Amino acid sequence: MRVSLRRLVVRVGSTLVVMWGTLQVYQGLNARLAPRYDFGLPIDACIPFWPWTLLVYVSFYALFPLAAWWAPPGSFGRILMAVLTVNVCCWVGFVAFPAHVPRPPLDGVSPAWLREGVAVMWRGDLPGNTLPSLHVATSLLVALRLREARGGPVWLVWSAAIALSTLTVKQHVVADVLVGALLALVVNVVFFPPRARRASKSVASPRPAPSPPRGSLRKSGRSVGAVLPRAPPRPSAP
Repeated sequence: MRVSLRRLVVRVGSTLVVMWGTLQVYQGLNARLAPRYDFGLPIDACIPFWPWTLLVYVSFYALFPLAAWWAPPGSFGRILMAVLTVNVCCWVGFVAFPAHVPRPPLDGVSPAWLREGVAVMWRGDLPGNTLPSLHVATSLLVALRLREARGGPVWLVWSAAIALSTLTVKQHVVADVLVGALLALVVNVVFFPPRARRASKSVASPRPAPSPPRGSLRKSGRSVGAVLPRAPPRPSAP
């Protein structure tokens, strides 16, 4: 898959602009909405706090520029619109269900740079705006669109790792992750219906014409042989 340098710059640049704009909306909602709900489940108490998974969590911000570069020709615009739709749906969820995620103390986290990294993330991202998870919904949507490209399983594994990290850095609870995944699946079907995907595949790789059955070939061979005149017999030697 070859993408010209100009198109690559346009793709990555527009993706970064969209990321910046959606982050501004998110931060505005995060600062203004007071958490009122707790969607924690008993299973959330069994999920450990792993500060080192912060590295996986923040890789979310590298996924989208790379996906913009990797997206198949002709699909980038629709993928970007689908991602924007997911963001809007999440904003509606934040306003309708301002939730809260309890966070553990950071006293025992080491090394110091990791403790400070988690603290910076928590200070910039207050424990609200959780249902559905934006990290899960958008990364899964992108992975679903790129799963058929070269290296497709890598995107799915990356998306799953990000989803797990949202739980282990205590940014989300299981309910947030499930609703975010469901939102990604719904938006994917709306923007990329299965029927349309099958039609595009058939146009890209037309099926070969079916070969006639063996019996018809044998019959046609006999009929052709019956029509052809037989060669005259050779004269016998004197």
